Amino acid sequence: MTDSLPLNNQVPIGFTDLFMQQASHQLWLIQSLRDLFAHWGYDPVIPPTVAYAEGLSADLVPYVYRFFDREGNTLALRADLTLPVARIVGTRLYSQPLPLRLCYVERVFRHVAPQAGQRREFTQAGIELIGVNTPQADAEVIALAADALQTIGVQGLSLAVGQMAFFGALLGEMELADAQIDRIKTAIDRRNDLHLREILQETDLPPSMHTLLRALPTLTGGREVVSRARALTPVRAAQEALDRLEEVLDLLDAYGLSDVVLVDLGEVRGMDYYTGIVFQGYASGLGSAICSGGRYDTLIQQFGPDLPAVGFGMDIGLVRLITDPHIPGGPDVIVQNCGHPSCCAIVSEMRRQGWRVIVDTLERTDQELIAYAAARGARAAVCRADRWLVTAIDGSTHTVSIDRILEEYKTW
Repeated sequence: MTDSLPLNNQVPIGFTDLFMQQASHQLWLIQSLRDLFAHWGYDPVIPPTVAYAEGLSADLVPYVYRFFDREGNTLALRADLTLPVARIVGTRLYSQPLPLRLCYVERVFRHVAPQAGQRREFTQAGIELIGVNTPQADAEVIALAADALQTIGVQGLSLAVGQMAFFGALLGEMELADAQIDRIKTAIDRRNDLHLREILQETDLPPSMHTLLRALPTLTGGREVVSRARALTPVRAAQEALDRLEEVLDLLDAYGLSDVVLVDLGEVRGMDYYTGIVFQGYASGLGSAICSGGRYDTLIQQFGPDLPAVGFGMDIGLVRLITDPHIPGGPDVIVQNCGHPSCCAIVSEMRRQGWRVIVDTLERTDQELIAYAAARGARAAVCRADRWLVTAIDGSTHTVSIDRILEEYKTW
């Protein structure tokens, strides 16, 4: 049992070691996403791992790892990357040509109860599109999230798109205490109609508002959901929020995502800074969302100029659970360590061209080298002065002259 091991032999709860195939899988996901973000025109940003604890998002405060520096300041390990990116933009990048397209693939830390695939330290990948408030920007971020998940092999993808501005417009018509609003949000989020009805009965809201709020958890599905929502509310700001949602949905259709997008106006909880379009990505085989994002037009002004923004983030650890890319885990060739300059030059050139080549350092005999290569799923190359005796993975053997090896190995 791990509990009986000394602490210096254990990993803290919620943290994990990644090695060999798992580590290769993780690094493949990270590089694939970095490449994709670059192809969409997003530039990398790397915030510091530690920040001052003041100004943290209220949603994340209970989960933050906090400690003190030697000057007595309260510091925190970053629990999210949107907030530090907003700080960088508000204090350092606000004079750059807009819009800014920024991306990251970095580790974050949250003191949460560990669940399957969820850890207290995990890698978050995401993007932020800053300085533009248009349906086109909203749609680009959602389309990029879909492209990212499909690129790394997520199966059964679905995207639930909501509109926080719709619910925000309804809140503007209510004179309720913050505690009441929070209880209503919780009941809607949990799709608990009985609890929601009990809460509403404690308020002075008109019956029409009772009907609309109780309908929110059911406003999930296709484009018809928007029409149903329109019929339930005469509030102008709410209608305008639905107009914006329909524009975004039209653009997502143009991106070819109509089959994976559904509307969810019952999504009313999340990061406290969301102000408009929100979305979550789901995949078959996993009950929780693997990515989430939305529009946050009032966050950057906490650090500098008032700039609109929209973005998303995903947990690479969750993605790793449901993807299975073909990642070669072993070497391509294991070469006898003969010390001949010509052989060393060949090995260097093979590596430069992308082959994974191990040079034996244990002075194995010919047969031992061949057996070791077979165990690693690789070819074996035994030096014969001016030739290599190459044993293929299937056990067949042939001899190749040194001056032809670079030409031949490309056909292996």
